[in-house]
Amino acid sequence: PAGATPAVAAHVGRFVWHDLVTRDATACQKFYGALLGWDFKETTRDGHPYFLAKSGGDFAGGIVPLEGAAPGPAAWLSYLSVPDLDRAVAQVGSAGGKVLLQPRAVGAYGRVAVVTDPQGAPLGLAGVTGEIPDEPAQPLANQFFWMEYLAKDGPAALAFYKDLAGFESSVTASQNGVDFHVLKTRVARAGLFQIPS
Repeated sequence: PAGATPAVAAHVGRFVWHDLVTRDATACQKFYGALLGWDFKETTRDGHPYFLAKSGGDFAGGIVPLEGAAPGPAAWLSYLSVPDLDRAVAQVGSAGGKVLLQPRAVGAYGRVAVVTDPQGAPLGLAGVTGEIPDEPAQPLANQFFWMEYLAKDGPAALAFYKDLAGFESSVTASQNGVDFHVLKTRVARAGLFQIPS
């Protein structure tokens, strides 16, 4: 994007962080520690408990304990880097999505917001202004490396995410009338297909 540094622009369209939102952070730490060998460090975020997950020496994500009687099951929330966070939040609203958490600063990293897209899928948006680690040439073991979107309306979801993060897409498979789209910016990052009727 105009005015962005090459380092920041290189992250656009990349999923740069992942949070697990759960009512039982202790059980989740045991589960992911045993499954993936993650280690956890307890800290706080905005005065609330937060657990950083590491795989080897690299950050893998975080665990956010739900407080009170918040509805819904535990879920992973992925943060997508966008070129202009305020513009992206406005795009979500004008396309029929909802803003759950207005943009806020997260240390030297930049700013984030949490939304639901027009089809109701939760999504974190990140306006990266600080330095973050470069992508590895090959996916790292026990780390996130791919996302998939199972859409109620495939063409609408495809158009929305292309506009939001500048994705290019190509159909890599088609079965029973369902096309599988691969979304990429500099590299392939996600898959998208419509849930069959």
